[in-house]
Amino acid sequence: MQEQEVLKESIKKGFNVLAECYTSKDDLTVVRMLLDPHEPMRVRIKAAEMTGDLAGVEAIDLINNFRFENELLQEKAAAAVSRI
Repeated sequence: MQEQEVLKESIKKGFNVLAECYTSKDDLTVVRMLLDPHEPMRVRIKAAEMTGDLAGVEAIDLINNFRFENELLQEKAAAAVSRI
Protein backbone atom coordinates (compact mmCIF):
# COMPACT_ATOMS: atom_id res chain seq x y z
CA MET A 1 0.00 0.00 0.00
CA GLN A 2 2.81 2.39 0.89
CA GLU A 3 4.53 1.56 -2.40
CA GLN A 4 1.42 2.68 -4.30
CA GLU A 5 1.34 5.94 -2.36
CA VAL A 6 4.98 6.62 -3.23
CA LEU A 7 4.25 5.91 -6.90
CA LYS A 8 1.17 8.15 -6.84
CA GLU A 9 3.17 11.01 -5.31
CA SER A 10 5.95 10.51 -7.84
CA ILE A 11 3.45 10.65 -10.71
CA LYS A 12 1.83 13.77 -9.25
CA LYS A 13 5.20 15.47 -8.87
CA GLY A 14 6.22 14.49 -12.41
CA PHE A 15 3.01 15.87 -13.91
CA ASN A 16 3.50 19.12 -12.00
CA VAL A 17 7.03 19.46 -13.39
CA LEU A 18 5.76 18.74 -16.90
CA ALA A 19 3.04 21.38 -16.53
CA GLU A 20 5.67 23.93 -15.53
CA CYS A 21 7.82 22.88 -18.48
CA TYR A 22 4.91 23.37 -20.85
CA THR A 23 4.19 26.90 -19.66
CA SER A 24 7.87 27.87 -19.69
CA LYS A 25 8.63 25.98 -22.94
CA ASP A 26 11.40 24.00 -21.19
CA ASP A 27 11.99 21.28 -23.77
CA LEU A 28 15.26 20.12 -22.20
CA THR A 29 13.59 18.99 -18.96
CA VAL A 30 10.77 17.29 -20.87
CA VAL A 31 13.23 15.26 -22.95
CA ARG A 32 15.26 14.44 -19.83
CA MET A 33 12.14 13.11 -18.13
CA LEU A 34 11.27 11.06 -21.21
CA LEU A 35 14.68 9.39 -21.17
CA ASP A 36 14.92 8.91 -17.39
CA PRO A 37 14.16 5.27 -16.47
CA HIS A 38 13.58 6.31 -12.84
CA GLU A 39 10.52 8.39 -13.75
CA PRO A 40 7.15 6.63 -13.54
CA MET A 41 5.95 5.24 -16.89
CA ARG A 42 2.86 7.51 -16.98
CA VAL A 43 5.09 10.56 -16.59
CA ARG A 44 7.45 9.36 -19.32
CA ILE A 45 4.57 8.73 -21.72
CA LYS A 46 3.21 12.23 -21.09
CA ALA A 47 6.72 13.63 -21.58
CA ALA A 48 6.90 11.81 -24.93
CA GLU A 49 3.62 13.41 -26.01
CA MET A 50 4.88 16.84 -24.98
CA THR A 51 8.25 16.34 -26.65
CA GLY A 52 6.60 16.41 -30.05
CA ASP A 53 5.20 19.84 -29.25
CA LEU A 54 8.18 21.43 -27.51
CA ALA A 55 11.48 19.86 -28.60
CA GLY A 56 13.60 20.99 -31.50
CA VAL A 57 15.47 18.99 -34.09
CA GLU A 58 18.43 18.52 -31.74
CA ALA A 59 16.32 16.05 -29.73
CA ILE A 60 15.67 13.71 -32.67
CA ASP A 61 19.00 11.85 -32.58
CA LEU A 62 18.90 11.63 -28.81
CA ILE A 63 15.46 10.02 -28.84
CA ASN A 64 16.13 7.79 -31.85
CA ASN A 65 19.31 6.40 -30.29
CA PHE A 66 17.70 5.62 -26.92
CA ARG A 67 16.47 2.10 -26.18
CA PHE A 68 13.06 2.31 -24.53
CA GLU A 69 12.13 -0.70 -22.43
CA ASN A 70 8.39 -0.31 -23.03
CA GLU A 71 6.67 -0.75 -26.39
CA LEU A 72 4.04 1.94 -25.76
CA LEU A 73 6.72 4.40 -24.70
CA GLN A 74 8.72 3.55 -27.83
CA GLU A 75 5.65 4.25 -29.98
CA LYS A 76 4.98 7.59 -28.25
CA ALA A 77 8.64 8.59 -28.67
CA ALA A 78 8.55 7.68 -32.37
CA ALA A 79 5.38 9.75 -32.78
CA ALA A 80 7.08 12.68 -31.04
CA VAL A 81 10.04 12.44 -33.44
CA SER A 82 7.61 12.44 -36.38
CA ARG A 83 5.94 15.61 -35.08
CA ILE A 84 9.27 17.36 -34.56
